[in-house]
Amino acid sequence: MLIRADFFVPTFSNNTRSQVYSLIAQKDALDTKKIAVLTRRDSTDMRSIAAVTLVFLPGTFTSVRKILTPALKAAILPIQQVTYSSN
Repeated sequence: MLIRADFFVPTFSNNTRSQVYSLIAQKDALDTKKIAVLTRRDSTDMRSIAAVTLVFLPGTFTSVRKILTPALKAAILPIQQVTYSSN
C-alpha cells in the first residue's frame, strides 16, 4: 500500500493556518482588552476634570466679572461718548 505524500500537506497547512488565525485572534482580544482598560481610565479622568470644572467655573466667572466690570465700563464709556457726540 502506497501513501501519497501530498495527501498530508493540505491538512498540515490547514491546521497551521487555523493555529495562526487563532493566535492572531487571541492577540487581538488582548489588545482590545487593553484598549478597554485605557478607555475606562480616560473616562474616569475626564469625569474628574468635569467635576472640578463644575465646582470652580461659576466662582471664577463671578470673580472675573466683578473685577472686569469697572474696567470694561471705563473702556467702553469713552467709545460710547465719541459715538454719541458725533451726532
